[in-house]
Amino acid sequence: AVPGYNLVLTIDKDIQEAAYKAMQRDDHIGPRIGGVVVMKSNGEILAWVNTPSYDPNNFSTGIPPQVWAQLINDPFRPLRNKVIQDHFSPGSTFKPIIALAALQEKVVTPTSVVYSPGTLKFGRRVYHESHKTSHGSINIVKAIEVSSNVFFYKMGIALGIERMAPYAKLLGLGQKTNIAMTHEVSGLIPSSEWKVKKLGEEWQPGENLSTAIGQGFVLVTALQMAVA
Repeated sequence: AVPGYNLVLTIDKDIQEAAYKAMQRDDHIGPRIGGVVVMKSNGEILAWVNTPSYDPNNFSTGIPPQVWAQLINDPFRPLRNKVIQDHFSPGSTFKPIIALAALQEKVVTPTSVVYSPGTLKFGRRVYHESHKTSHGSINIVKAIEVSSNVFFYKMGIALGIERMAPYAKLLGLGQKTNIAMTHEVSGLIPSSEWKVKKLGEEWQPGENLSTAIGQGFVLVTALQMAVA
């Protein structure tokens, strides 16, 4: 017999346990459905949680048919590795990436002040702050702090999709991280060329606004956002 190699994990027991408990909170909402990943800047994974989950011991000697049926018919998909297999609109967590683009492209400077009322009329549509509250004249740091939709709508108008998408892609969004795990999905960072090719439609100016706040066609995984 020859000893095998040691398997050493980067998972931190305390952080993993805290992440698990956070997804099992007993409040008015109940247990959370989704994934959690905590990563160090060097790429080490400190915590990785998917909920709902399952008991892997059930698979060790052949899973009973009734247990298998329960798992595959569960609408919350416990067998999916949600951190890398589910993609979603990142919402306001996407705003710092648009801030980066706006600064790099000199749309604003760190001290530029932009008026950010509770609503913004663009074309025939009125776009709102999430709480319909005016933030007044704010700089980019304050805009991130209060998560101002209107500020970033204005950044989206000024930048356009062709100057937003490259920064998101440079940070790894819309593409696989190539972590050594199976079934990772790539997500999507849209472009005008993508829309014409995929949907046969031209990119619309209003779509710059939804993209700037991480909505619209933007799709990312939790792992991609952690890497970004």
